[in-house]
Amino acid sequence: MSPDDPWRKNLYDPFKKVLQEKYGKDKEVQLFHANGHDLIRIVIEAIKTAGTDDRAAIRDALEKIRYDGLLGSYFQVTPTDHDGCKGDFLEPQVIKEGKYWLYKK
Repeated sequence: MSPDDPWRKNLYDPFKKVLQEKYGKDKEVQLFHANGHDLIRIVIEAIKTAGTDDRAAIRDALEKIRYDGLLGSYFQVTPTDHDGCKGDFLEPQVIKEGKYWLYKK
């Protein structure tokens, strides 16, 4: 991926920098980092949209949010789809020698 890619410049690289400043220069962004980041940003956006911390209002606000995050342009909840994930963005991984590797049969 090009260093000038907007997703990389505006989201991935700044997130990676904060992660490495806190946990060490050898730390790489993993799926659980990206997932946690995106989910908390979605909740924050829903609370802002709802204008309250009322659960029902937040649920309704989630249906108005389309979120482009570390895991891609994938999140949009609708009244009939509360999963919110669009497409197959996850690739199966295994842990081998203390690192994540793509699963291959």
